[in-house]
Amino acid sequence: MGRKRSRRQQKAGLPPGSAVYVGQPREGGMQLRAFAYDGKGVVEHEHPEPEEVRALVGAGRVVWLDADGVHDAELVSEICGLFGVHPLALEDILNTATRPKLDLFEGDIVLVAADMVRAAGDEIVSEHVSIVLGPGFVISFQEGRSGDLFDPLRARIRAGNGRVRAMGPDYLAHALLDAIVDGYFGVVEKMEEGIDRAEAEAIDERTTEFPKRIYGLKSELTSLRQSVVPLREVLARLLKGESRLIGRGVHPYLRDLSDHVMQVLDMVDSGRERLNGVLELHLAVQSHRMNDVMRVLTVVSTVFIPMSWLAGVYGMNFDDMPELHVRFGYFAAMGVMVGMALAMLAWFRYRKWL
Repeated sequence: MGRKRSRRQQKAGLPPGSAVYVGQPREGGMQLRAFAYDGKGVVEHEHPEPEEVRALVGAGRVVWLDADGVHDAELVSEICGLFGVHPLALEDILNTATRPKLDLFEGDIVLVAADMVRAAGDEIVSEHVSIVLGPGFVISFQEGRSGDLFDPLRARIRAGNGRVRAMGPDYLAHALLDAIVDGYFGVVEKMEEGIDRAEAEAIDERTTEFPKRIYGLKSELTSLRQSVVPLREVLARLLKGESRLIGRGVHPYLRDLSDHVMQVLDMVDSGRERLNGVLELHLAVQSHRMNDVMRVLTVVSTVFIPMSWLAGVYGMNFDDMPELHVRFGYFAAMGVMVGMALAMLAWFRYRKWL
């Protein structure tokens, strides 16, 4: 967060639409890949020049320019300039801290910003994704930190599986969003495994690390929710028909995707409620254990109070104490002490305090 904040400060005083990269530093250059397809076939270009990709647009083909990385502000600016992307959209593409949203610009350009979240081993990683939808083309910009969820979509385009090659660019934009939402399901399922383990350990766990684990899971769920909720708003606006680029034929798929987003949100909210219950159970168990300890200590202290009083009486330095000269006085005093202790323990047991 600190490095992102410092990069944002570098934009202070610059006009809106300034092409300044905001995000974590990344080595190496951007990787470009382009697909040009229709119902008959597909042509794939590795590491194309932006001008070559722009020339592919038209003739009834759908062109997808897939960019891995947004850290090269000059190259991103060149791509956006060739495809007529608004400078404000360019600014959002370069800012990896942009909130997920939908923007409509002149020239029928649609910008969808989203967070791609996926499970990588034991770690939950996130990256910013921008999807630009225009007449006959789609451009996707990935921050490029968390692997790739778009590989299955690329494979479908190459093999001609599914309906993506028979549909337009609006369906391709939907397919990209669908891949992002599928990643959310994987993350939620992984978090649910952690919640299941926490529920199983809530009663027996005694370390101070357990509450930290719970709060860590809650923090991850909250972060995921912050990524998913805006996407629900994005889909709602797309379904309103605010852009002519979104055809009616894609609306059923967008509604289905919206249902998936709602399902993810329900799972996230359910997970948060379960974590609250786990934490409350753990704290209740810990409190009960503390009460048990305090009860034992209280009983021990209470039993020894009269014994201490009796020992204190006969420990006073007075010359005239007749019991001090009784032959069996010591044993009598010890017997009285033991008798008082047993009597008090019996009384506690009778009152069900033990």
